[in-house]
Amino acid sequence: MLANSDRATFILSPLRISKGLTAVQERCLMAERRYEGKDHAVSYQKYRVSPQEVVEEVLAFLERRKAKPFHLALDVGCGSGQGTVFLAPHFTHVVGIDVSSAMLEFAMASDHPPNVSYRQSPAEQMPFEDGVVDLVTSMTAAHWFDRPRFLLEADRLLRPGGCLALLSYTMDFELECGDHSSRLNAICQEVRSHLITWSLLVYASCSMQLCSHTAAHIWVPVL
Repeated sequence: MLANSDRATFILSPLRISKGLTAVQERCLMAERRYEGKDHAVSYQKYRVSPQEVVEEVLAFLERRKAKPFHLALDVGCGSGQGTVFLAPHFTHVVGIDVSSAMLEFAMASDHPPNVSYRQSPAEQMPFEDGVVDLVTSMTAAHWFDRPRFLLEADRLLRPGGCLALLSYTMDFELECGDHSSRLNAICQEVRSHLITWSLLVYASCSMQLCSHTAAHIWVPVL
């Protein structure tokens, strides 16, 4: 967690879609553009892991810093909205932000509370006034952003006491817990090393089975 006196970073309406964008404007919407087609949106909606427990941790952190009620939360890079809806019971209004119209169409088509809406927008330039947002979160999407610009945008949007929470599946992180930090990070490093070794063994085994199966079905002409 990185914090200043006003804001903290925690690391652990109808759909509005922009029309008439030029090709250059489309390319500038986000630092990296990937996985925006309808086929990917279908898979994303079906298989993406829902981060409910982590969202609850973020909300508990926000409650320690700021008194309720919480008015506005932005879920940036929301995809098809699985994480967005978990914020709804805790905020007056929640807005899911994404650059993909296909993802947002799936989000709108899915069941969602009436205080949840979606907008198409780049993460680095969102259509909200200064200092009006209680929570800016990004659930496994911030690696696609132009991060320096996104962080400045989040700082512009957050009200005093607000929180920026970036969630990811990565295991490449460090923990901070006073005098226990070194010990906790050593434990995490040990766990990571065992998981990596295990995953490599599984990957190698699967690869060998695939190669064996493929080789058994290769037809080689006799010359």
